[in-house]
Amino acid sequence: TIRNMDADVISLVECDHYDDYFKDALEGLGFASCWKKRPRASSQDGCCVAWRAAMFELVASTHLEYADTYDEKTGVHRK
Repeated sequence: TIRNMDADVISLVECDHYDDYFKDALEGLGFASCWKKRPRASSQDGCCVAWRAAMFELVASTHLEYADTYDEKTGVHRK
């Protein structure tokens, strides 16, 4: 579990329920965090990066979106 890890920075991928669970749970363990929802409308998950608030301070953040694309002309899917 996260509680048993001795990590100062963690990443949670395919993280859902961030607002109603993980944000508060991570804060209770001494982590600050940020989360970005997957850009797909049908998905409710995203990526969370968390860090020990006593060790690090967020001074800036940028969210990147990696979205699958489909080229109708060539029929090629790109990730």
